Amino acid sequence: MSIYNKIKHFSLGAMVLCICSTYQKKMIGVPLVIKGYLVPVLFGGIAGLLLGIYISRLKKARIELKRLNQNLEDKVKQRTGELEKSLAQVKQLSGLLPICAHCNKIRDGEGYWNQLEEYIHEHSGARFSHGICQECAKKYYPDMDLYGEDEN
Repeated sequence: MSIYNKIKHFSLGAMVLCICSTYQKKMIGVPLVIKGYLVPVLFGGIAGLLLGIYISRLKKARIELKRLNQNLEDKVKQRTGELEKSLAQVKQLSGLLPICAHCNKIRDGEGYWNQLEEYIHEHSGARFSHGICQECAKKYYPDMDLYGEDEN
């Protein structure tokens, strides 16, 4: 706070307390004497100065809070946009899927039969890599020890 503002607040506080003191003295019938205003001027001035400093700090804090709030709102908007973008990219499978009991092809909404991998990739974005399970390895490749279970 500048020296001008400090003097202004001191003077305002002193003036207010002097007016109140004058009114009080008139109400109780005490004579008005100049030296009787020394205490109200000092206390009023100090109170006014302290109040001015408090108000000045309050204004600075309010400005800082507005700035921080704006930063938070900007971050929320940014993250909301990122989430909406991510959500738009997510695909989901739901409901019953008609699947062939023999070849495992899936019938789409238009009645066409598609490979399981192709259908799931189109509707979920998942990709497949193929392997062979232990049971099928034993059944279809009995002469190859694919899982290291050779008992010899």
